[in-house]
Amino acid sequence: MRRWRGLVVDLGPTVLIGGLGLAEIAGTGLGSSFPGPPAIQVAFLLAAVAPLCWRRRRPFLVFGWVAIVTGAWEALFFRSRQPQPPLEAFLAIIVVAYTLGAHSRGRSFWIAVGFMIAGIASDPLTGGTAENDLAAWIFIAAAFAIGVGLRRQRDLAASLRDAMRRLEVEREEHAQLSVELERSRIARELHDVVAHALSVMVVQAGAERRVLGAGGEATAEVLSTIERVGREALNETRAILGMLRQEQSSPPLAPQPGLGDLPALVDQLRATGLEVEVEMAGHPKPLPPGVDLTAYRIVQEALTNVLKHAPGARAKVRVGFAQDQFELRISDDGANPPPTAPGGHGLIGIRERVTMHGGRFSAGPTEHRGFEVIAMLPLRAT
Repeated sequence: MRRWRGLVVDLGPTVLIGGLGLAEIAGTGLGSSFPGPPAIQVAFLLAAVAPLCWRRRRPFLVFGWVAIVTGAWEALFFRSRQPQPPLEAFLAIIVVAYTLGAHSRGRSFWIAVGFMIAGIASDPLTGGTAENDLAAWIFIAAAFAIGVGLRRQRDLAASLRDAMRRLEVEREEHAQLSVELERSRIARELHDVVAHALSVMVVQAGAERRVLGAGGEATAEVLSTIERVGREALNETRAILGMLRQEQSSPPLAPQPGLGDLPALVDQLRATGLEVEVEMAGHPKPLPPGVDLTAYRIVQEALTNVLKHAPGARAKVRVGFAQDQFELRISDDGANPPPTAPGGHGLIGIRERVTMHGGRFSAGPTEHRGFEVIAMLPLRAT
């Protein structure tokens, strides 16, 4: 499709102007006069319009050629401008002047301007005068200026497209970096949870093995194996995940929070002026440590978004317990909902946490007003 469109643009002026000129030379056109042998007039006409097919590839060469041919044509047959030079010569110059303006940049632009000035200065050589040809050169200069304007518009559109592509790439890279940073943060937090669980397992297995009496050799061997494997797992966990601690200047001193710390979080946000309502549904059940931490972070991030992006809004936190999962639903009635990805990278972190535990997550504007974050998390560690 693009190829055919290019052919039409290249061949169109040649066919139209050439066909009009041949019709007028044959006496069936608009009435332009062509003194002299018709064969010579046809030769000049074709020499002037045929190169227009290559005007976009060689604008300066075609402009120079058309200017020379039309100048010689007018000097030989229309030197006194009586009869009036043919319209086809004028149209050919208009077309190449527009093309010259549309394809000249930087130094080539000033070369094109020089071509235009040279054409005006050489006009007396063809028998023209400033008074007679002023209107024609105004039209030619206008065609050149229109070409320059459209070329600048195309350049601006192309630069905007390039800028949009670069911004899209940077946005995707920034979103990916946010995901990686959030995963590192999750790993740092889970390091404490996993290390604590392994430590408890190893200590309890060792203690139970020591208090076994006679006849418990088989059980002692099993406990010894549990203790040994647990210590190895603990060492591996500290060796691998502990490297993430190098990014922190000092390890956190407070224990990792959970839903039990939700009242303190709500009180802290209420102190900033945010109205928060908390609703508990179902019978609360103990949560795995990692899930408990994830639930707290979800509520913390969602309420922080409300505070930042919907000032003056009221927020509601609903924690619903079912048989094998529980639901977190944080909503607000603000007019300006928090930005979704890629603008809001906090939501990316929430999605990563929920997905890590095999849960489901959704976030978006509500039907009437405000924003809502919903997370479904399992009650058993996956």
